[in-house]
Amino acid sequence: MVRQVKSYNKVDRYVIRRTIWQSPSVMPPKKTPKQPLEYCKVLETHVDFATRTIYMHADVDRALYTWFAISLRTLVGSAPHSQDPIAVSLFTDGGEADSGFAIYDLIRSCPVPVDVFGTGEVCSAGVIILQAGRRRVLSPSAHVLIHPVRVTPPSAEMARDHLQSLGHNVDLYLKQLVDCLISRGVRPRVAKRLCSRESYVTAAQAVKLGVADRVSVPHAAQADTDLARRRPRSAPDDPAR
Repeated sequence: MVRQVKSYNKVDRYVIRRTIWQSPSVMPPKKTPKQPLEYCKVLETHVDFATRTIYMHADVDRALYTWFAISLRTLVGSAPHSQDPIAVSLFTDGGEADSGFAIYDLIRSCPVPVDVFGTGEVCSAGVIILQAGRRRVLSPSAHVLIHPVRVTPPSAEMARDHLQSLGHNVDLYLKQLVDCLISRGVRPRVAKRLCSRESYVTAAQAVKLGVADRVSVPHAAQADTDLARRRPRSAPDDPAR
């Protein structure tokens, strides 16, 4: 009898111990890596809260403006880094001029500094958004396209009825685009010439024209430059030799 009680007690303690540790409320929490969850969040929202970067890789339209306004306001109000600068990664083929100027006004009125980094192609309405950044930086392989403002009518019948108003809108958008470039340092004559025809320029040419501030330096080239600066200068050759 005694042996049976001891055996029962051992089994009972084992069952109780196993039941407790298998209970979801008592089980110790599993350590899940944080990085994959953060990456999934970035892929879903196109906003990196860790680096305060907004990835604007789409056509410029009203939907993009709505998404960008919500993303920008969320980053501005995110504590404890609410006053840190915000970066916008820009890669777009262009789109609607109205939406481009709306995003431009949104960035310029932001209480937090916003830097715009253009990569790939920055075309059409994307050039307007580029001018809104505190710093306008282009990647070495980026290309910029500036062209006259075009208004596409919904139909041929409406184009005939509203031809005069469409022409007025084109002139208005063209003047806004020229004034936008001039306000960022582009010479008036150059700004008018760029907006009067299709101008497809490289990143270095865009900096030369005043459309961008600088071209970003690749990490490898920057590392070589820093190493060359830290390397001591060699002693001059001895003339007696």
